[in-house]
Amino acid sequence: MTLGKLFEKYGHVEVFAVEDSMLKAYHDDNWTGLSHKEVEEKLWEMGEFVPRYRAELDMGYRQIIPYCLLMCEDKIFTTKRLKGDERLVGKYSIGIGGHIEKKDGEGPSLIRAALHRELDEEVYIGANIEKVEILGYIYMDESPVDSVHYGLAYGIHLDDFDVEVKEKDTLEGSWHTKDELMDLKENLEDWSLYCIEHFL
Repeated sequence: MTLGKLFEKYGHVEVFAVEDSMLKAYHDDNWTGLSHKEVEEKLWEMGEFVPRYRAELDMGYRQIIPYCLLMCEDKIFTTKRLKGDERLVGKYSIGIGGHIEKKDGEGPSLIRAALHRELDEEVYIGANIEKVEILGYIYMDESPVDSVHYGLAYGIHLDDFDVEVKEKDTLEGSWHTKDELMDLKENLEDWSLYCIEHFL
């Protein structure tokens, strides 16, 4: 998509991003032993808000994406795309996430604020959240989209299975074990498969 088309789509929306060269150095060094909380703080120190229409094409930056896995007992909440982008229809995803925007606030807590906003936009959760933890980090170059994003995979542990998708016309929700998801691996989105293979 051209810069002009991206501007038509996103306008003046700004998203939180970090220069790829700085980010890669920390990621390759496994964040130099920092705790997950310290990683969130370091990302805030290094990052800045940039126009999304430019960030989608600028390989010099990675947009930071909180990517949430809803988990209960031995199962992971999974969505299947029913319509929309033809490349994604029929694909399964175990992650719910999105870009961090200025409305999410300031400081390292803005990452978790964005996480909860995205969850609230995408799903209804009737269960109680028992724990929120970072499972790992997603740094991939498999596609042009991967090359301009960096994922923080969060595990959201629930006390029961009371979760529903809000956009029932475009998404279908269900629960699966890791083994069941591996049977669907040919139809899993890239980040979802990465999380299953590396973090679960």
